[in-house]
Amino acid sequence: NQSYAQDRTLQWDENTDPDLDGYKVYYGLESRYPANQNPYNASGSPIDVALGEDENPADPSIFEYTVTGLLDNEVYFFAVTAIDTDSLESGFSNEEMTLGIRWPGGGLLRE
Repeated sequence: NQSYAQDRTLQWDENTDPDLDGYKVYYGLESRYPANQNPYNASGSPIDVALGEDENPADPSIFEYTVTGLLDNEVYFFAVTAIDTDSLESGFSNEEMTLGIRWPGGGLLRE
């Protein structure tokens, strides 16, 4: 049974608060619904994302960031928070989930 590392590119609406300092990307194998106490517990979560790490700076309304090293054939749940210059953290964004399946010959399964 062979495992491959997967990457997931996330996009979210840019926070426009003047005191924005960055974001945190939370992810894990369990949803935070309904009322899960520790959903985003994957190794490496949360990821501190600096404003300069936007992978699509040409679009100022969208922030883009790629999470790397995820396991194949696993459902991951993601949420983002904003951090201000006083280190205050917003509530979670809407939660998104993703599944990546890589065939032994390469490529991702798409429906």
